[in-house]
Amino acid sequence: YYPCACTGLWPRAKHALISSFTARAGPDGHRVFSIPAVASPYAGAFGSLAWYPPRFGSKDAFRTGNYDLLAGIGTRFADEFLSPILRKFHL
Repeated sequence: YYPCACTGLWPRAKHALISSFTARAGPDGHRVFSIPAVASPYAGAFGSLAWYPPRFGSKDAFRTGNYDLLAGIGTRFADEFLSPILRKFHL
């Protein structure tokens, strides 16, 4: 994760949200849509259906994928807003 060089709450929040769905590419580091960043939470959720009882179906895997994607977005927000505070305390 690359912290935003911008200042202000909304630009940093926008950066954290966009970083959840994009990746850096090329020598200049421009942003491109990242299919793996979006697909991997769902792939993991559908892959885990093999170990679940038969009463669980694709609806449950899709819901779990949504939760995983949302957790990834939350992690980006925590990286953006909490890392400067934690660095101040040398954590």
